[in-house]
Amino acid sequence: MTSEVSNYIELANEKFEENEPAEAIEFLEKAIELEPDNVTAIFLKGTGLIELGDDERALQCFDKVLELDPGYTDVHYNKALALLYLDDLDEAERSVDKFLESEPENINAIILKALIMASLGKKTLALNYFDDALSMDPNSFLALKNKGITLFELENYKDAMKYLNLALKMEPEDEDILLYLGLASASLNKLDKAIGFYNKALDINKHNTSIIYYKTCAMADMGKLDEAINCITDILEVEPEFTSALTLKAEIYMGLERPEDALECYKAVQEIDPDDPEAWLGMGNVLKDLEKKEDSIEAYEKFIEVVEKNELSDWDLEVGRVRDYLKTVKP
Repeated sequence: MTSEVSNYIELANEKFEENEPAEAIEFLEKAIELEPDNVTAIFLKGTGLIELGDDERALQCFDKVLELDPGYTDVHYNKALALLYLDDLDEAERSVDKFLESEPENINAIILKALIMASLGKKTLALNYFDDALSMDPNSFLALKNKGITLFELENYKDAMKYLNLALKMEPEDEDILLYLGLASASLNKLDKAIGFYNKALDINKHNTSIIYYKTCAMADMGKLDEAINCITDILEVEPEFTSALTLKAEIYMGLERPEDALECYKAVQEIDPDDPEAWLGMGNVLKDLEKKEDSIEAYEKFIEVVEKNELSDWDLEVGRVRDYLKTVKP
């Protein structure tokens, strides 16, 4: 490695420390231009590309490193991370396993393995890996946070809150943790507590539309429908094509006995996504309540068509109910 290349790599590392990955990559590209097969520069470039969210190009860098030096074991961890972000989960597992062969006690790799297992739907196995990480470091923020999220996904809400609260003590402004604490509280029917967590998250980022959405759900469940409408309106000002928010707004309007307004919301969803089954079903229900028989039948039939066309098996039970109803009203 020439002194000039070494200097570029050193400058890149300084930029990484300053959280400037784009500038770091500029120095690394200069190094690679001088030494195209410099595995350190290529590896670091891939690492920077992950930080920038360019996972495809990062993966190309890591594959190039392994082509030049198959024994460069560190690359397997970063490659697994890129593959996880690209949702290539089987390959991600293979890569992290190769890294763990050389460093079986690496806590970050164990946590990464847990995240991959959770993404593969093997959530109970993922918990075992999180526990392995926590046995090595009981204060591992990433292990505590992601164990809490995995427990939530397993519907173990009380234990989820235990681990999420431990993680929150370390990072009190982590929006994801506050969101999941809110969701877990709502799942335990502690709606006031849920709203408290959502409000804390919104104090950090008032434009977090996902949190505003779930806060609206909690308000609606508490019967605070006028406040819920105000919240959902705030979301739609930022994201006018947020179909879940439009659907929720329609449902709240129905609770307020404003079916015409609900109908407009469902129509807006259909314009954005004509294959949204919930919108067609909701429209059918509203039109039925408004005693617009022919229009409701048309909406219900469209609902069935969308479900069958897209093979949406989760809607099969509702399709059966709609079919039974149509038998009673169609000539």
